[in-house]
Amino acid sequence: MRNGFIWAVVAEIVGCLAVILICNLLRRADLIPAGIALVVGLHFLPLAKIFRAPIYYATGMLIPLWCVASFLLFRGPAIDVAAAIGTGIVLWLTSAYGLIRARTLLALSPGESALGTAQP
Repeated sequence: MRNGFIWAVVAEIVGCLAVILICNLLRRADLIPAGIALVVGLHFLPLAKIFRAPIYYATGMLIPLWCVASFLLFRGPAIDVAAAIGTGIVLWLTSAYGLIRARTLLALSPGESALGTAQP
């Protein structure tokens, strides 16, 4: 699991650097934030398998889809604003899901209290 995570992070870093390089070569530095959001979204796909977290598949598909939609639907600075807001919403929803799921699993755990100590 550790090696898979390291490779996913390395791929994310390389992807972000590639976005920066390509956007600068095209003289479109304004697209860097949305491009990086796209790469960050894509990096959730391997993480879903590594951590056995199916919600990351949804996250890894929704963020890039929203970023592409932002490129197609908006112009100028609105692209980055839309991509950032959409990415933030998806990440918040993913976090909320994780917290709710963890709480549910904790509640189902027999013989454990909220503090993690065994009950008599």
